[in-house]
Amino acid sequence: MSLKHPVFWALAGVILCALTATMVLAFWPLPSSLLSQSSSVPRSYAEAVGLLEESLGSEPGIGEGCDTQWLLHGHATGKVYVLLHGLSSCPGQFAEFAKLLHRRGDNVLMPRSPGHGLKNRMNTVVSGVTTDALIGSALRAVDLAHGLGREVVVIGFSMNGATAAWLAQNRNDLSQVVLLNPFFSPEGLPVWAAGPVGGLLTRLPNRFLWWDAVHREALAGPPYAYPRFPTRVIGRILCLGQAVRQAAKRSPFRSGSVLVVTSACDHSAGRPATEVLVKEWRAFRPAAVKSYEFPAEEGVPHDFMDPNQPDQKIGLVYPRLLSLLR
Repeated sequence: MSLKHPVFWALAGVILCALTATMVLAFWPLPSSLLSQSSSVPRSYAEAVGLLEESLGSEPGIGEGCDTQWLLHGHATGKVYVLLHGLSSCPGQFAEFAKLLHRRGDNVLMPRSPGHGLKNRMNTVVSGVTTDALIGSALRAVDLAHGLGREVVVIGFSMNGATAAWLAQNRNDLSQVVLLNPFFSPEGLPVWAAGPVGGLLTRLPNRFLWWDAVHREALAGPPYAYPRFPTRVIGRILCLGQAVRQAAKRSPFRSGSVLVVTSACDHSAGRPATEVLVKEWRAFRPAAVKSYEFPAEEGVPHDFMDPNQPDQKIGLVYPRLLSLLR
């Protein structure tokens, strides 16, 4: 076809328009109200417990054992842990590990993230979960935790590893923030592409992808975990990670300290994005940032917290984490 042929130029125009639209969708800034969240700390242990009890059953259709959970000693403790579960899971993911923390004398709070833990594991509600909703839920849990103990430690896994990173960057009332295999980008995606890809996924029509394309609904593992995940939420998490990395370049994180735990055998979350964030954090406060990686020969998977995962290694992982948290 000649370059002078009108069909050639028509096709070129269509391709150019498509590329331009893609670039606009990928790079146009997303609206955010993340920093507008208000804080309301309970005045006493009793008030905090009362607020927790009032929160139960606030959303219909929650599965058994999937609502917000807590393990308390009947009084405020020196340290309280807030455990934030991963995408398509629920507080049950941390239930066994929480018992170990509780036995050490600490209070433990496990909030249910919005859109998670529903009886209908094939629901579409989860696709509407926003980063503001995730952060808002985590902020409320942190505020309540201040009524349950003197020092608040936040532990965020995978999706909520990104949420915990945001808290570390912005909250100065946390003694420590721990990121467990944080998901800032999928494995294989270059760090520079995480933000643009996140922008695209956030704006394009949502799709549900199976965790296991072969077994689908018969996915082996936790009975409360959703067998599929929404691309739109993945996009929002990528954008959140990009926002945290950009903030970390400009100013030091505000929490007391940070611990980042990853696995060399994690084939879900891309570690380069995590490494970039750790580098930015260390540039301002090197002594306040610690990191640990389970070596490849130990074969620790992405979800190393849930004992219901078929490839779990909690006998190896839990003691190691407890020693890191001392």
